[in-house]
Amino acid sequence: MTRICRLLDHRFGLDVSHWLRPAFTAGRAWDELPKELHKPLTVALDAVRHTLDAFPRMRAALDLPGVILLHRPDLYCASALLTAWLGFLDELFPSIQSFMTFPAESRRLMPQGICQNELPLPAPQTTATDRPAPIPPLPLRLFKLLHHTSPCFCHA
Repeated sequence: MTRICRLLDHRFGLDVSHWLRPAFTAGRAWDELPKELHKPLTVALDAVRHTLDAFPRMRAALDLPGVILLHRPDLYCASALLTAWLGFLDELFPSIQSFMTFPAESRRLMPQGICQNELPLPAPQTTATDRPAPIPPLPLRLFKLLHHTSPCFCHA
């Protein structure tokens, strides 16, 4: 939550530090956000929720490498906010590789440097014993059915 609050301030100029207090009421705080941020932040917070659901005991689950697919974020995030929102996502999930569809005219709104980043993946480790086990041969039986003119092949 600290990261989300810091990034909302850094990317959108929203002081939401009160979200970190015990008396925080999410519904009221959500209503106080600018309406044009509701849809893009819903997408980001949903990604956070899925990540935390998948790794509930991981301290830095948002730092894990992964992939996120976004279709036309320009349709639910206004052009004036798109650059800030993409930067928000990039900093919220620093090890996530994003695949996005964009019309050509919206590509200019991509934050500088976001397209040059790559997902760091470890090289596969193989040894001589890592060869796949051979597939055992399957017995093949040929049946001729009375009402068919062609044979049917079945694996037993």
